[in-house]
Formats: sequence, structure tokens, C-alpha cells
Amino acid sequence: MGLVCCYTANRIVRAQYHVPRGVVIFEFPDICRVFLGKWAETTAGIFGLLTFFGAMLVYWTLLSTFLLNIGDFIHIQATTNETIEFFTKDVLCSNSSSSLDAADISNFETFWNAKTVPLYLIVIIMPLLNMKDAVIFTKFNSLGTISVAFITVLTIVKV
Repeated sequence: MGLVCCYTANRIVRAQYHVPRGVVIFEFPDICRVFLGKWAETTAGIFGLLTFFGAMLVYWTLLSTFLLNIGDFIHIQATTNETIEFFTKDVLCSNSSSSLDAADISNFETFWNAKTVPLYLIVIIMPLLNMKDAVIFTKFNSLGTISVAFITVLTIVKV
């Protein structure tokens, strides 16, 4: 599949050299318009947007899941005396919800569940979208590299 994608991208890049002079080409739908017509430009644009929205949906789901798990972890650590030992050979699956009392579980789960956490994420993300300087995002990208290295090492150690 990777080879098919590479070949397709190569053909798209080379197609711009076969476009008549004077025609402005910015992206793939423009190339489709020149060679196949207006309907192809519209179709390529719609499928490009569908791909973009699908990626945004997956990203939002991952962010919400990570925030939900972080909140659950903090809640378990704050309400129980159970400690998690990180350097073990055992699989880390804590079943500590049985040690919590029923009132605490219901109050916490009322405000912190899979339906409410994406709404809390909006409150966190919206101010970030209004920042004028994007330098902080480039600094966070380096943390992504460190986290990928950490996950790789952790996986190798656990295997």
C-alpha cells in the first residue's frame, strides 16, 4: 500500500509539468480540473475534506481518551492508598474501583466520563487556538519525539 501511495504521489507531482502554460496549479484538485474537468475538481476536493475530517475525528478521540485515562489515574491515586509499582514485569491493569465507596464513584463518574471529557477538552484547546505565536507548538513537537522514544523503550522492556 505504501508503494501505491508513493507511486500516486509521484504521478501527481509530475502531472504539473504537463499542464499548459499560464494555468495556475496550487494543489491536486486544480490538476484534476485541468485534465478531467470541473466535476473531478469538486470530487477531489470533497474527498480531501473527508480525509481531513476523518483525521480530526481520530485525533479528537485520542486526545479525549488520553485525558479520560489521566483523570481516572489521578482520581484513583488521590482516593485510595493503592500504589502502582512501575518497574515490574507484570501487566499494569489496576482493578482498584472495587476499593472505592459507591458515593465517590457515582459523583466522580457523573462529571468525568466518556461523554463529558471531550467537552472539558474544548475548554483546554480553545485558548490554544487563539494564540498568535506558534513557537510553543514547535517546542511541544520535541516532547512528542521524546514520548515516542519512551513508548518504544517501554515496549521493548516489557516484551
